[in-house]
Amino acid sequence: MKLPKELQKKKTANSRQLTENRAVREMVKSFKLEFLRVKEKFKDKREVKFMKIEDKGRFSILIPLYRDERNPAMCFWTESFIEIYFGMGAISNFFKYYNFNLEQYKKMLREIAWHEYGHIISINTSYDIYPKQIASMIKSGSYTFNEIEAEVDYSKEEEINQSLTQVNVLTIGRAFREFLANYMVFKQITKKIPSMLLIAHGIGIVSHLRSLRRGFINPSHQSYDKLFLLLELSSNHFIHDKWDILTNEVKKYRIEKIFEFIYHASSNFQKIINNFSEYKNQIDIVHELAPLLDQIDYKDMVLNNTLDIHSIKLLCNFN
Repeated sequence: MKLPKELQKKKTANSRQLTENRAVREMVKSFKLEFLRVKEKFKDKREVKFMKIEDKGRFSILIPLYRDERNPAMCFWTESFIEIYFGMGAISNFFKYYNFNLEQYKKMLREIAWHEYGHIISINTSYDIYPKQIASMIKSGSYTFNEIEAEVDYSKEEEINQSLTQVNVLTIGRAFREFLANYMVFKQITKKIPSMLLIAHGIGIVSHLRSLRRGFINPSHQSYDKLFLLLELSSNHFIHDKWDILTNEVKKYRIEKIFEFIYHASSNFQKIINNFSEYKNQIDIVHELAPLLDQIDYKDMVLNNTLDIHSIKLLCNFN
């Protein structure tokens, strides 16, 4: 007997959901195996705890800072253990954004595992990313996220931000850490090109470009954050010398000057990493870079595809 149309649709939807759930489990397994393989390569003896974002752990209190519909894995680490929280919903959302087969999705998760371990070898512990008092608050386990957020002293960063009219030094710091992780993957983990991430990030860049101009008609902090997200997403294109692929993908949008700016900013990030080996020194120099980045006329760059010679000199001459 043939099922009514509504029941047929429900059955098809349920079957699709089961297929996606199995695929997500395989993708997560692929991440775990690759992460452990890389960890073994570095003779890293720390315990690894693989968790879901709903699970309770040492760093679970910070999940609201990183939870995002496109963030599949959030990694935190100390000198004795590593916690990785999987955003299962974010991984499921990959099926909306990309048209890959299962093996390609699994390959992308392996490349994400490289990136997450890149963070670990870039910075001694997760505590080093935040102001000092956050470490004791997290260790105590007795504070809520809102209490930590209220107590954290970003005075150094806020002092810098007081002198800035466009960019936010915290946003620049995040972009730098993402670049740093990818650069350390290339330098210390593997010379393999993260081909699936290049494709996925290219798709993400095009998606953001569609709304970027609209956001700069009356720029807000979100407008500048979205611009610097392009810097994050394009870092592997820069590191692996695939910049021509990226610029060809976005050529029809007539935004060449945006990517000229991003290329120069990436060059400065690379210069900082090559000149300073410790993260605390690197981030201090990134803070020095922020006032120079604030001098660029981003509105004119985004809306009119221009980047004046003064801005180019600022970016090229930064030491």
